[in-house]
Amino acid sequence: MAIARRKKATIRKKVPPRGPLGSAVASRRAAGPLLGRGDTAPLGPVRALAAAARDEAFRESNGGSVVTPAAGTMNIVVYDGSDARPPVAYRTPPAGLGALNSSQLTSLTFWWKAGGMVQLFRQKAQKVIAADSWRSALTKVVEAAQRGIDGRPKKIGSLQFWGHGAPGAMLINDRGIVTDDFSPGRPLHPLLKDLADNMSPQHGSIWFRGCNTFQGDTGQTFASAAAGFFGVPVVGHTYIIWVYQSGTYLLKPGQTPEWSKAEGGGNNKLETYSGPRKPNTVSCLRFYPPKTSGDCLSGPRLSRFERLLRGD
Repeated sequence: MAIARRKKATIRKKVPPRGPLGSAVASRRAAGPLLGRGDTAPLGPVRALAAAARDEAFRESNGGSVVTPAAGTMNIVVYDGSDARPPVAYRTPPAGLGALNSSQLTSLTFWWKAGGMVQLFRQKAQKVIAADSWRSALTKVVEAAQRGIDGRPKKIGSLQFWGHGAPGAMLINDRGIVTDDFSPGRPLHPLLKDLADNMSPQHGSIWFRGCNTFQGDTGQTFASAAAGFFGVPVVGHTYIIWVYQSGTYLLKPGQTPEWSKAEGGGNNKLETYSGPRKPNTVSCLRFYPPKTSGDCLSGPRLSRFERLLRGD
């Protein structure tokens, strides 16, 4: 009896799988869902960034289908270094994004610079360029490609422009590249043509990483014109982007845009902001663009395993 009394009750515990997968599942379960049901109570920027980092790490570790340049090309990130404020329509965030106040939207140059350093550290980008005008940006990109990494010219694989945006426009210092700029006779046309000549036709892609660049009629027209002009896939967004970047679409030369022209629009500002449950969402930490919606953090082909990781 004494021995029986000294025996401790055995408590059964659920033991997750061993190894990296077990650690990932355990940490994801402990973290709980990224958001409440729907996008009515978004996380603050710091927690959202941490959650996005976890999801993006899982995505990359699983080798998701992405457009990746081959050896012999170089990756370049260009960000707006002018400290320009976003267009007036984007300066006041909706009340639902409580932790994101208007003072944080006055300039994002610091964050773009920090993000560029992260991608250099991750060895995803070989060159990060700050520019205060489109003429400066295009000139520096072409010069970087002609210098290459080891002194020999290289074609550009992944080229990304980080800055403010608007439907059908990618901005640097309040000046936007628009559909008309791809036409001969426009001031920037020669520089844009030089850039097109330095893109890798097999492995190149251009990501216009700004708010609403592919939104509406003007956004779709811009996407088609850019893909046809550069001869490589182009990527953009239909929503206002921040830590989460929703409405991410890739359009190849000759393709017709198939996303809804109404996506990312509306009078309710909360509906226009990106969130992890909005269509075709990636995180700000993702480097290579997705080929399909199934390669995003959200989308119709989200796997059961990924839903588990997200806390669904």
